[in-house]
Amino acid sequence: QEDEEKAARAVKSLLKSGAIAAVLTSGWAFGKTRIFLKQEPYESLRRLRAVTRNGAAKRLQSCARGQMARKAYHTMRWGFLRLQARARGLLARNQLRSWLRAKAATQLSALLRTTEALARYGAQRRVAVALQCRMRQKWQRKKYLIQRSQLLQLQRWWRSVQ
Repeated sequence: QEDEEKAARAVKSLLKSGAIAAVLTSGWAFGKTRIFLKQEPYESLRRLRAVTRNGAAKRLQSCARGQMARKAYHTMRWGFLRLQARARGLLARNQLRSWLRAKAATQLSALLRTTEALARYGAQRRVAVALQCRMRQKWQRKKYLIQRSQLLQLQRWWRSVQ
């Protein structure tokens, strides 16, 4: 049933194409189980078969080329996506390194400022302590001299009373 429908469609398409007109007009005869064709109708059918086969081969080739091109495109696209991802990763790592360097430089700068401030503070403190020591020494010396002069005065008075 299905084969008969396919054959009927094929015959109808051949009739519409006009290529089979030479075969139908003359040059063929029916046998009990076969159809016999003369040379001219046979050649016409053979050319028609070659044209049909060539069309089908072209279509198959174009489908195969399209499939290969799609596969190549997907492979190339995947490769480009991987390349882009690696490039973005490299850029991100470089940015991170520069950020870390900047952060380290900031911390180092802060450490240097702290060290300098501590050194200045230490120097100022030593100066202040030295000044305080000198002032205490001066006061104590003055106090000592006053007490000594008072003591000497008391001794002189005592010696004069005896």
